[in-house]
Amino acid sequence: MPLYVGSSLEDIRVTGELSVPADTVAPTVTITPDPAQPDGDRGWYVSPVTLAFAATDDQDAAPVVEVSVNGGEFSVQDGPLVLEADGVYTVTARARDAAGNVSEPVTVEIRLDRTPPTVTAERTRLRLLIAISASDQVSGVASIQYRYRLTVGERDITTPWRRYVSPVLALPNARLVLEYRATDNAGNVSAVSTFP
Repeated sequence: MPLYVGSSLEDIRVTGELSVPADTVAPTVTITPDPAQPDGDRGWYVSPVTLAFAATDDQDAAPVVEVSVNGGEFSVQDGPLVLEADGVYTVTARARDAAGNVSEPVTVEIRLDRTPPTVTAERTRLRLLIAISASDQVSGVASIQYRYRLTVGERDITTPWRRYVSPVLALPNARLVLEYRATDNAGNVSAVSTFP
């Protein structure tokens, strides 16, 4: 690019070439989850997660952020990404500046389980025992608990919660109710169910 310094082309005092250094430095990108740490058990989130992306560059004031979810194609991400559905997410972000330089990718894994397990109870073939089972399709079942509730007049007397490991006794007493619940690995607890 020619450089002319003077009042006119006829009054040139300095001539030269103005060179602009090439932009060869890639931008950087960060991913910040909110909540910052898993709010459930064993590294699981139990509430929606918002991922904020920030990119910086030494020359480009607004690098473009591109995001890939679970190995999919990268696409431009304008604003935060909100994860609400249960599942395990691998989110990768990269930034691209105006010169075409691309940052090193940054990846986070988000494990999200907002759904309590399901739990059922039924009599065994011997009819004297009750078998309790639970299922959870995301983080898996951590434990099943049970207790007995006895109604005496207008009072309810309950035993402490016990960990279920094998079928429990079905006591033939109309005033005695079996209560049970399940907890998944994320810390979600099912509603208390009763049998019968």
